[in-house]
Amino acid sequence: MLNRLYIQNYALIQELDLDLKKGFTAITGETGSGKSILLGALGLVLGERADIQVLFDKDIKCIVEAEFDVQDLELKELFKKHDLDYLPVSTLRREINPAGRSRAFVNDTPVQLSVLRIMTESLVDIHSQHQTLLLGNDTFQLELLDHFANHKKELITYNSLYSSYRAKKNELRELKIFIQENSIDKDYLEFQLQELNEIHLRSGEDDRMREELGLKEHAEEIKAVLNQAITHLSSEKGLLDQLNSLSHRILSISSHTKGLDELSARLESVRLELEDISQTAEDLESQVEVDPERQQVLNDQLDALQRLLSKHRVADVDALIQFKIEVEEKLKSADEAHAKCLALEEESKTIEALLKKSAEALSTERTKAKQRLIKEVSSYFDDLSLFNAKIDVDVSQSADYKITGYDDVNILFNANKGGRLELLTKVASGGELSRLMLILKSQLAKAKRLPTLIFDEIDTGVSGEIASQMAAMLREMSEGRQVISITHLPQVAARASQHLKISKSDTKERSITDVACLDEDGRILELAKMLSGTKVSEASVANAKDLLKN
Repeated sequence: MLNRLYIQNYALIQELDLDLKKGFTAITGETGSGKSILLGALGLVLGERADIQVLFDKDIKCIVEAEFDVQDLELKELFKKHDLDYLPVSTLRREINPAGRSRAFVNDTPVQLSVLRIMTESLVDIHSQHQTLLLGNDTFQLELLDHFANHKKELITYNSLYSSYRAKKNELRELKIFIQENSIDKDYLEFQLQELNEIHLRSGEDDRMREELGLKEHAEEIKAVLNQAITHLSSEKGLLDQLNSLSHRILSISSHTKGLDELSARLESVRLELEDISQTAEDLESQVEVDPERQQVLNDQLDALQRLLSKHRVADVDALIQFKIEVEEKLKSADEAHAKCLALEEESKTIEALLKKSAEALSTERTKAKQRLIKEVSSYFDDLSLFNAKIDVDVSQSADYKITGYDDVNILFNANKGGRLELLTKVASGGELSRLMLILKSQLAKAKRLPTLIFDEIDTGVSGEIASQMAAMLREMSEGRQVISITHLPQVAARASQHLKISKSDTKERSITDVACLDEDGRILELAKMLSGTKVSEASVANAKDLLKN
């Protein structure tokens, strides 16, 4: 519970040190006296955002410190998890310096605001005036039903599956976008690669094919010339035959004069060279074939090569080979991407099956819990003069999975006899919503085991006997926990065990808000003012005394 609240330099509060008790505490005060300022200051130690505008004196820092008794709340593990010192009475502090910087502390250890929020979720719940409107909010109604279902573990399991499912879906979507944006068309890449493989690309292949084609195109002419050369060299009475005869004749006269031996040797060298030339010509001639079919093949291949060069806008075979390598790499990437797509789709189906099963389990539990919610809430209707009221909870399934499952939850209500059940916001008045919210808050407090509940004018829109009934319910809720209610109703204030009055006074420089804990005489006077206005009569004092007795 909240034992103590210290506030320094916050809004209209110069300095305030407030001791709070277990049970029911009422806070009253005239409109504008600063009741909301008190809650605003408390909100700082609960982790709400800070604003430099709240500084009473712009030259010194603002301090808000709350002391909580946590010894019965089983929070040791939570303190340990965040590396904080556990103390049976723990202090949470928030400071805002004149530069606007905010710092938070738990038992004098600096913490992030997120940690402060986590710590205080188990300590206190504040119902602000606007929260009554949350009754018409689908998310609030679903959370309410989940508290009655008491399936935290199942929700954690579902949330984990949902996160995995969304992650897989996002990964799959991004991969498909990547494939689309990078034009990874597996079939087209395979077609391209097949085209390139059909012409058996090798570096310089185009030059070799052109050389061979040139040979084939002039094969007949080449063979004719080579045959002519062979004939001139090797036929009877050809050059070799004549040269051989000449060599023999010179050799026969070589003894008659000097120098003929050298001439004979040179002729022999020429003869041998011509024999080699003749043999080479014969070899070349035998290799040259007239082959129209091969010539056509070469023409077709060069045409195909040229088409690919033009198609892929490259200059030569080497560039085409590089393009082929790129196609192979893209095809590999495409294979990997498509394989990953298939794998992700399978993984998504597997997770979705588990997600569906988990969502169905949640839905089943919610359907069961709605009967408990209806029974518990309805049991308070007569106590709060909702004699003809009826309530129901509609649980339906949406088409898509959400972070909370696939259920849509709507509370249906009607306070009039014979009236048709409709959405809360359509049929409930302000006073009816206040009473219904009080009932639901009492149930939530039990489910969440919250030690401190704070209500900011939850009794708005009610008066008379209904106000007394709400006061009785607040008093009942305070048994075993701390209930603090900011109220404008004397019936509610009278049922409190502690009564705090907020007042505003003016100095020469500014207005100041202060809080006083009222004794019995002070309570009687305050209740009398609330009953009759600023002018207190004997009758209003008598009524105030009666309220306190009852």
